[in-house]
Amino acid sequence: MKTKSLADKFKKLIASIQRFELRRKVFIFVLLTIIFISIVNIIGNTLVGFDFYVNYKWIVAAILAGIVIKYSFHEKYINKITKVTFIIIIYLFVPIAWITSGGSNSLSIAYLFLICITINFLFQGKFRLFCNFSIIFLFFTLIYVEKKYSSVFAVHDPEVYFKDMLLQIPFTLILASLLLKLFSDAYRHEKETLEKYTILLNQKNIELEKIAVTDDLTGQYNRRFMINSLEKLEKERTQLVVIILDVDNFKYVNDNYGHAVGDSVLRKLVNNIVEVVGENGVVGRYGGDEFMVLLSNTNLDEGKQVANKLLQKTNNLHFDQGFKITVSGGIALFDGENSIDEVLKNADQLLYEVKSSGKNNILSEN
Repeated sequence: MKTKSLADKFKKLIASIQRFELRRKVFIFVLLTIIFISIVNIIGNTLVGFDFYVNYKWIVAAILAGIVIKYSFHEKYINKITKVTFIIIIYLFVPIAWITSGGSNSLSIAYLFLICITINFLFQGKFRLFCNFSIIFLFFTLIYVEKKYSSVFAVHDPEVYFKDMLLQIPFTLILASLLLKLFSDAYRHEKETLEKYTILLNQKNIELEKIAVTDDLTGQYNRRFMINSLEKLEKERTQLVVIILDVDNFKYVNDNYGHAVGDSVLRKLVNNIVEVVGENGVVGRYGGDEFMVLLSNTNLDEGKQVANKLLQKTNNLHFDQGFKITVSGGIALFDGENSIDEVLKNADQLLYEVKSSGKNNILSEN
C-alpha cells in the first residue's frame, strides 16, 4: 500500500512537471537525475571499496536537489534558483568531488561534460558564457593545484580506481545519452508544437484576410477589396471593363417589406451577378445597394454582352413577396491610358443618366 502511494505521488509529480514550460521542465528533470546519480554513486562507491566519506558529497547533492525541486514549483524562485544551483555545482560540488575522488585519477571529469551539456541547454547569453568559462577555469585551476599540492587530494587503491572506472564510464555515457535524448525530444516536441501553432496562425491569418475583404451581408468582396484590385490593375496597366450597378427603387423594398427582405434581395441579386460573370471577372459590393463588376482583359463589346445578360437575368428574378427588381448601371473601359478615377467617374455618370431616364438599363461609354 505504501509503495503504491509513493508511486502515485511520483506520477503526480511527473504530471505536474509536464505542465511547465520547457526550460523549467528540463531543470527539474536534471535535479531528479542528480538524485538518481547520487543514489547510484553511493551504492557504487560502497561496492568498489571507496572510503565512505567519498559519499558525503553525493548525500548532500541529493538533499539539495530535493530542496531545489520543491522551490522550483514556485514561479518567483525559478530563475534565481536555477542559476544559484549551477553556481553551487560548479564552484562547490565539482571541487569537492575532484579532491575527494582522487583528482585527475578519478572520473570526475566525465561529470564536467554532463554539466556542460546541461548548462548550454538551460541558459543563454552572458550567464551561459560565465558558466562555460567557469568550468574551463576551474578545470585548469584544479589540475594546477593537484600538481602543486598533491597532498590535498585523496589517494585510493588502484584496484578501487579500476572498479570505479568499470562502473562510471558506462554510467556517465548512459547519462549523457539520456540527457541528449531528453534535450532532443524536448526540442522536437517544441518544434512540432511551434509548427502546429504556425499552421494554425496561418489559417487564422487567411481567415482574417478573407474577413477583411468580404462583405458581411452578401459574402462577396467588399468595397475595400474592389478599390485595391483597381489600383493593382492600374499599376499593371491591365485593360479592363468596370460595370457599376445600382438596384432600382431599393428604398421602396426596404420601406414596404422590411430590411430583412431587402437583405435577401441583395444576396439573391449578387448571386445572380456572380452566376453571370463566372470566372471571367470579380464581383463586389460597392456600396449600400451598389455593386461593381471588374472584367480584366476585356473590351467594351464583351463588357456590354455581360451587362445585357445581367439585365435579362435580373428581370427574371422572382421573390416570394411577388415583386420584381431591376438594376441600372454604367460601363467604362480602362485601357491603360486613362486613370481609374476617370473610369469610375465615367461609369458613375452613365449610371446617373440611366437613373434619370427610366432605369432598368446599363449604358456604356462610346
